[in-house]
Amino acid sequence: MKKEISLYLIFGVLTTAIGVGTYALFLKLGLHYFVATSLSWVLAVLFAFLTNRKLVFESKAESKGEVVREGLSFFTSRLSTWAVETLGLILCIDGLDIEPMLSKYIMSVVVIVLNYLLSKFVVFKNTQ
Repeated sequence: MKKEISLYLIFGVLTTAIGVGTYALFLKLGLHYFVATSLSWVLAVLFAFLTNRKLVFESKAESKGEVVREGLSFFTSRLSTWAVETLGLILCIDGLDIEPMLSKYIMSVVVIVLNYLLSKFVVFKNTQ
């Protein structure tokens, strides 16, 4: 369990760096924060699935069907946390007038915790 959490934190930090870094890049390119966070989410989730599946939760799924089930479950759970993040950004930026990058950092903490719980108890629960 300690190894799993440590690896999740390491890859969570890297996933967050990808998400925040690409979000900042997309903002600099002039994209609206909604578009920027959506694009950065796709890139971060692809990285997270690849690392979480084998390195963090050590999935034993081998058949194509099992891997597809994990992938769909993973992307669906991440889509739900994307919605939480996006609504949180709207609240922070438009509702509370918090600077967009600070808002992203705040919501990243919330999303990391939610993603771990969903991955541990929903996505990869049958493969450990």
